[in-house]
Order: sequence, then structure tokens, then C-alpha cells
Amino acid sequence: MTKDIEWLKGLKEGDKVATQNALGWSRNSVYRVHVIVKVTPSGRINLNSGEVIDPITGMTRGENNKKILPITPEIEANIQHQRNVSMIKSHLSKVDLYSQDLDKIQKLSKFMEDLGLTEKAETNR
Repeated sequence: MTKDIEWLKGLKEGDKVATQNALGWSRNSVYRVHVIVKVTPSGRINLNSGEVIDPITGMTRGENNKKILPITPEIEANIQHQRNVSMIKSHLSKVDLYSQDLDKIQKLSKFMEDLGLTEKAETNR
């Protein structure tokens, strides 16, 4: 067993872990948090998602092999980022931008400029 999965031996029921899915079209990873529901006598780890982790490889069994990881501050930040992006995307499409006052539209426009998505808006014509 290699060092990178040595930590699996200490896991027990109720512990939280993350799985990592790499997006094929992106260099970003998507992390999901899972709770361990059972560790079998042979060392297999059963997650609340129904996935089973092989204690030798540290990977889920089956077609969608995902790596199991300890939840680090970096992973927690990534998960929070994912949640925020999802929330923004889902709510922004519902906003009636035409009903917003000029100050709010200018702030949104500035944010988009900062992201490099638009050219600097002209304030007076």
C-alpha cells in the first residue's frame, strides 16, 4: 500500500471524505463530499452514495472510477466555489436586468469587465 492511500486504514463509519471527478472538457475537478456508512472486515469502504472504495487502490469500483481523498481546506474551498458558481448561474438567468437601477447594472458591468468578458462600457454618449 502506498503512502497516498495509507490514510484509508484509519477511516471509520461516520467519517467524511471527498471523491474527485475530473471534467473531460475542463482542467477543473469536481469534488463531492460523502459519509462513510461502513468499513467491511476486508477494508472496503461503503459510501452513503452507494459507491464502494477499494482499499488497495483508493478508487471507487465500477465504470466511473473516482479517487477518494481526505477533505482538505483546498477541497472545502473548491466545493464552496462550485456551490457559489452554481447558485450564481441558476439565479442570474432569472434576473430581469431591465428592471434594475443604473447603479446595480454598472456594478455588474464592472464585474464583467474585471473578468475580461466585455469592453469597458461607455457611461455617456
